Amino acid sequence: MDKAALRRQLRSLRKAFLAKGVPAVPACSELTAHAAPLRVIAGYVSNGFEPDVMPLLTALVTPAQQIALPWLAARDAPLQFRRWRAGEPWLAEITLPADF
Repeated sequence: MDKAALRRQLRSLRKAFLAKGVPAVPACSELTAHAAPLRVIAGYVSNGFEPDVMPLLTALVTPAQQIALPWLAARDAPLQFRRWRAGEPWLAEITLPADF
């Protein structure tokens, strides 16, 4: 199967999965403990064909941490990550730690 056909198949499966009314991804104590020492937590914004991870991201993040979301300036541009906090626009560039 070529890459395009595989993507179509996976999108179809994901769409069917979400159509069943799957709730947002919940936070759990194991994830919270794992995320505690991190300075940056990366996630994504659901495009309607993906589970909503925003409740998980906002539950995991502390005031000392940053959430990084993927951003593309153009379809053929390199993927960048931008800082985001609940209730704020997410177009500010993220400052990653030197040892990231």
